Amino acid sequence: DELSTTVKPLSEVDLPSLDSAMGLLTLLEPHFREVRQELIKLQNAAKNLTDTSKPTIFCEGLTDKIIFDEVLRLFFPAHAKQVAVRCSTYQGGGHAWVGEMLIGWSYSRPLAKAVGVFDKDGDAQLTMKQSVEKLNGPPSGKKAYGVALIPGLQLKACFTRKVPVPFAVEELLHENIWDHAEKEGWLEDRPNPIELYKFARRDITFDDYVKTLLPEEHLHRLALMKIVLKKKEALAKYVCSLADEAEKKRALDGVKPTMEECLKKLGLL
Repeated sequence: DELSTTVKPLSEVDLPSLDSAMGLLTLLEPHFREVRQELIKLQNAAKNLTDTSKPTIFCEGLTDKIIFDEVLRLFFPAHAKQVAVRCSTYQGGGHAWVGEMLIGWSYSRPLAKAVGVFDKDGDAQLTMKQSVEKLNGPPSGKKAYGVALIPGLQLKACFTRKVPVPFAVEELLHENIWDHAEKEGWLEDRPNPIELYKFARRDITFDDYVKTLLPEEHLHRLALMKIVLKKKEALAKYVCSLADEAEKKRALDGVKPTMEECLKKLGLL
């Protein structure tokens, strides 16, 4: 019968070939697993894209969304209803989620453009770089972009003085907001600042070094303190609850350049 199965004994001559093939499969298996995991992530991201016809900003968390929505309303009212600002509350969202959503968007034949906003720290910037490399650029043109938060004058002053402060959207808020956060006990020390700023001098203590470089109280605070993670939402809601519109604009003015860059990428400015 032509369809019957034949079984042949495995000769010793075949054993090296089998061993070689199995060894190759063992080497390739982690690669297959990684590709499969990437495919699952892409499929999950595509499922979450409920409307790819509306210009969308993906951000790392609820705090960012609260602030971005308010910045749109205050500074770009003509575009506030045109743009969807989205975040994930599942396991905190974060930069990995933003990257996955951008990749999913770029492969889903979207009608509109999307931007993913990433914090300016090592991990988030690496995710942005890796995500942007995977974005699809169909003949119709690129539809997804990564944008890093743009530093304000005070953060730029820190960078100029060789203190590269990693920052999220909270560091872009006015120092008056940080005064309120400090009063409420919403600040904590940055972990490992000596390692963070690569301090290796022996002729001066680290504290004196930072004070010398950043004598201004708020710059010094930005370099060594950060907002407690569990208090970020409360801080964002406090800013948005300010009754005086001029005061609120002053509080959020540092976020305006980032939003402006997002709207440019979305083709709205």
